[in-house]
Amino acid sequence: MNLTNTIKNPPQKQYIAIFLITYFIIMLLQLMIFTPGGRSDDSEALLMGQHLALGYDGHNPPLFYWLTWIGARIFGDGNPSIVFGLRMTFLFLMVLGTYQLSLMIKGNSWLALAAGLAPLSFLHLHWYAISDLTHTLMAGAIYPWVMICIIQISRKKDISSYIYLGILITAGLHSKYTFAVFTTSLLIAALINKTYRSLLFKPHILLTILIPLILSIPHFTWILDNTHIISEKLDERIGFGGDTASTHPILDGLKNLSQSTISVIIFPFGLLALLTFGPTLIKPQKKYSDNSHCNDHLTLIRNTIGIALTLIIIYILATQATRIAPHHLFFLCLLPVWLICRLPKSKNTTAAAKKFIIATTIITAISAASFGPRAIYKSNNTDCSERRCSEFLPYAEYAESMLEAGYSGGGSLIVLSHHRYLPPAQITRYLPDTIAATPHYPTSLKQLENSGRHSSPCIIAWHEKDHDAIEKDFPLNTKKTKPQTTMTIEKRIKLTYLIKENCIQAPPKTTEAITP
Repeated sequence: MNLTNTIKNPPQKQYIAIFLITYFIIMLLQLMIFTPGGRSDDSEALLMGQHLALGYDGHNPPLFYWLTWIGARIFGDGNPSIVFGLRMTFLFLMVLGTYQLSLMIKGNSWLALAAGLAPLSFLHLHWYAISDLTHTLMAGAIYPWVMICIIQISRKKDISSYIYLGILITAGLHSKYTFAVFTTSLLIAALINKTYRSLLFKPHILLTILIPLILSIPHFTWILDNTHIISEKLDERIGFGGDTASTHPILDGLKNLSQSTISVIIFPFGLLALLTFGPTLIKPQKKYSDNSHCNDHLTLIRNTIGIALTLIIIYILATQATRIAPHHLFFLCLLPVWLICRLPKSKNTTAAAKKFIIATTIITAISAASFGPRAIYKSNNTDCSERRCSEFLPYAEYAESMLEAGYSGGGSLIVLSHHRYLPPAQITRYLPDTIAATPHYPTSLKQLENSGRHSSPCIIAWHEKDHDAIEKDFPLNTKKTKPQTTMTIEKRIKLTYLIKENCIQAPPKTTEAITP
């Protein structure tokens, strides 16, 4: 199966191309003008992407960081445009995938275009995509293409389709740990569907199973050696084991899941779909399409979404997870495909689809254009109370002052502050041949040690916003260290750094380990 051959060229395809290129230019210009330091979450990818590793501190699987590493080899370390390009690519693939999936099922290009653009009217998913997300957006791009592969298998049953499916599942599992929920749900949904159940017992299915198993062995081995890190990150991210501040963690988890699901589906996508398509959107149709097995395709999508939500509920009940956020539900990008492809083919639905497309385009334009004003508001927030002022810090000036103070490059920069305050990878972009690390990500310290830079010139940096936490977790004891250089820069935040002749070793829990 050649996925590129499945994409035909109706007039609506030109609209998608123009739409996405315009969107890309608008966002690129805003990022260059309003957030020259790059987004706060991008800095994490730039930090991890300095090296290739089997795993990175349990936050997420390694695929996005691997792609960042490749980009850094091409465009240079610490370049925010690397992550921006990856995010936009995956956002475009999600739109293109949902469009092509709908076209394959329905065969009506206007309804397919409406379904393809619909994820951009999921304001939570869309806003997350342009403001923060990285790994989740990559997983969101893979969901529809997995479904496309499955439909190809049901039609052609050729071996290449099974191979492509195995590769896509591997990519999904290496993009987001929660992708396993989608994969499990898809398997269960296929088992209870007569058409797809027969495909699971074909000999070729072994390739689909073996490819993810074999290619995932390296990272799975890393997971076994770092289960403590992953459990800590799960606790931090989704409240594994219940939030200590919560009296009823299960109820809180179910409430957050309900609120997140409703907020994603209803506003503005659900309201917009009801206004344009009317009651036919929820009225069951006896015959959805002239395409063979169309009902099976839509049933598979519907059941996969329903089972995924059910598994999340079971997970909440079993682990008392409390922090289920909208970005955990990116598989809902498939929901418009099921809803819109159920509509009958008629002049009325085509006209409604065009109205939906226009409305979604307007919503997307407003959402994208609001990025700049929001950035201006944040940049004027001089006390950094939002904990995300890192986009506006003068990293070039920081680096210049370090060079003037005597740092000659070829060493390491260890930033003790939280990455949202002071992303280390953003500073090393302007420091010659310098590797960044932070105790908040032990993997980065290990990579620094393996690189041999721990005996090279060393900069230890922090700022006043994190001073109390640093003194508690990483006591500097500056009176004893007698630093070679101590400097302070007043620029949005008060940055302090010490320049030392060498770092004896990367600091695991205390900076005492790196004092001369």
